[in-house]
Amino acid sequence: MIQTIAIVVVALLIVVPLVLKFLIGPRFIGNTEVGIVEKTWGGGHLNTHIIALNGEAGFQPEVLRGGLHFKPGYRFRIHRVPLVTIHRGQIGYVFARDGQPLGRFAETAEVAA
Repeated sequence: MIQTIAIVVVALLIVVPLVLKFLIGPRFIGNTEVGIVEKTWGGGHLNTHIIALNGEAGFQPEVLRGGLHFKPGYRFRIHRVPLVTIHRGQIGYVFARDGQPLGRFAETAEVAA
């Protein structure tokens, strides 16, 4: 009897966290990271773009900031990547692979000190 109870308790300790991760999907993103959201399945598909703007499967336009977020594990994959910071006195180059091109005068910016 005690052996059966021990087996059930061990099974619950293994199964319950896996089910919670699968259904609720708690994800913690550190303060020096961002989370890139990828929808693993959903309506429609991308033909010409990299970013899924209308809820299709693929990379979503939202980025998760530091903290605790809940995205179901069966539907979303979260890629944790380091936060890019450009320090004062340095130049950062942004290369966009999707979206509309920048306007004529939107190519440089100045940081207020």
